[in-house]
Amino acid sequence: LDEDVSRIGAFYYDYGYLNVHVSPPEIIRHGNNLTIKIALDEGPVYNVGTIGLAGNLVYPKAELDKLLTIHPGERFRGSTLQHNVLTLSDFYSNRGYAYVNVDPQTQLDPTARRVNIKFEINPGHEVLVNRIRISGNTKTSDKVIRRELFTVPGDYFSRSLIIRSVRQLSQMNYFDPEKIKPDYYIVNDSTVDVTYSVKE
Repeated sequence: LDEDVSRIGAFYYDYGYLNVHVSPPEIIRHGNNLTIKIALDEGPVYNVGTIGLAGNLVYPKAELDKLLTIHPGERFRGSTLQHNVLTLSDFYSNRGYAYVNVDPQTQLDPTARRVNIKFEINPGHEVLVNRIRISGNTKTSDKVIRRELFTVPGDYFSRSLIIRSVRQLSQMNYFDPEKIKPDYYIVNDSTVDVTYSVKE
């Protein structure tokens, strides 16, 4: 039941009810039957107020603004906020910033029923790919696998290229697509090793 209460709260939060209060469930027994009552107070609906970008942006703010799909005046959606966090994170992680952190900070204005949003961005430092390791292959040679990969030693780290590499390996029909697991490991402050684990 506690999980159900959490889900109800999350559902309302996603639709702009940022002050929603879900009471603990009340269980009432009627003979052999049970009635479960969950009281809630929706509170007001919040719209998006101001939207800002802060931190060490590295790239022009105008370029980052174009990536955002959340806009002032529209109803606040928790899922849309999270989508924009992922979009900004992907932008940086595809350009060498493997350790980027995007922190969405919200400030409620109860009088205006608005929520002001600031994306605090800490890109970290750029990272290069050092080595590419392959594990789990007993029949297929490393050479055959490596020529299908988009990640290249010496290039800047790119999460999207890792995803493309996994997709490419899946299309070879040599491996179980659900068992292809990419990962990366810190070598030092400026390089990582990327590993592709496969199962034939």
